[in-house]
Formats: sequence, C-alpha cells, structure tokens
Amino acid sequence: MASKLKLSRSITKIEDSEYKSSGFLSVVLPKDLISIGESAFSYNEFKSLNLPPNVETIGDSAFYNNSIIDLELNENSVWY
Repeated sequence: MASKLKLSRSITKIEDSEYKSSGFLSVVLPKDLISIGESAFSYNEFKSLNLPPNVETIGDSAFYNNSIIDLELNENSVWY
C-alpha cells in the first residue's frame, strides 16, 4: 500500500474514480488542478486535504469514505 500520492504538476483534471480505493493516506494536489471527478479519491484514508486555489469543480462523492478532519479549500470551489 502506498502512503502518499504526489500528482504531477501538469495535471489539471482528475477523472471519475481515478484513485478510488487506492489505499492512500495523503495526497499532494498540483497547484494548477481545476477539476476533480466523481468518486476520484473515495475509499482512501486521507486525514487532511488542501485544495489548490484553482480548483473550480469537485464531483459528487469525490472524497467519500475518507477520514478527513482537516480541510482547506478556496471560496471558488463548486460542489455538485
């Protein structure tokens, strides 16, 4: 099981279910990330999450069934 997922700086979109059930404990999202798909990170083990300021859309259940207790997001994010 990998503990930390560090995504490439060139990624701007994370597809639906792309990292679902991957067993990650944490993730470092690229600063130019714009969109996170439905269930993209569901069923992982995140305890904290810092969303970059460029994130505009976050899909339904994107972080479902994690243990996030510390969340930092920007005012431009739209949850649907």
